[in-house]
Amino acid sequence: MIRFITQAVLTAIALWITAAIVPGITVIPFAGEPPMNSMLTYLLAAAVIALVNALFGTVLRFISIPLYIVTLGLWSFVLNGLLLWTASLISSAWGWGLTIDHFWWSAVFGAIVLGFANWLVELVARAVGIGTHD
Repeated sequence: MIRFITQAVLTAIALWITAAIVPGITVIPFAGEPPMNSMLTYLLAAAVIALVNALFGTVLRFISIPLYIVTLGLWSFVLNGLLLWTASLISSAWGWGLTIDHFWWSAVFGAIVLGFANWLVELVARAVGIGTHD
């Protein structure tokens, strides 16, 4: 359970970095006290991203193995953008959460930045001793 919470916090930080870098990706906080509502919104948006990846990502990656082969792996950028786009549709349906303006320029580029930011945040966390791996 601690590992899941740590991973969710690290993904929320990576999502915050992504929203700061990529134009067209924003996180709309829900009502509440200003610092707390933003942090909780990022955590919930990270949970939605994890849920979408767990439910749809594995199946879509398996089904699209021929596209990975034909495009020499470039299909992964489009698929990750599609999964991020889906997570934004789910979370923004409640009136708060992750919103993405355009698929190609925001979702696909945002998925690339989110993957890199997540890798960087986890690298720093492991260096500090907050690692998420056993």
